[in-house]
Amino acid sequence: MSNSISYDEAYEKITALILEQCDLEDLNIEKIEPHHILNADLGLDSVDFLNVIFDIESEFGISIPSEEWMNRASEQAPNAEDSVFRLSNFVESVLELVEEQGAVPA
Repeated sequence: MSNSISYDEAYEKITALILEQCDLEDLNIEKIEPHHILNADLGLDSVDFLNVIFDIESEFGISIPSEEWMNRASEQAPNAEDSVFRLSNFVESVLELVEEQGAVPA
């Protein structure tokens, strides 16, 4: 049985959840883009990030190693191309967990 979800579907769901935690108008951003950094560009602090993580876990039926991701992110340059906080990488990481955990997204 395939539990696959496309990148585009995951991106849409994740950006909708992020939008609940940040105010793009205050940030002078018209829409969330794959190159945006969750904390630097979108203003998500650690509490906002954890709220997004909880929402994603519920939406996708997965368990996210948030402490591991936060540690990995703190070891990287804030705008690193491979940063877990870069939205495109974040979405890909969620998709990997969906596949690894055999989750069934809502």
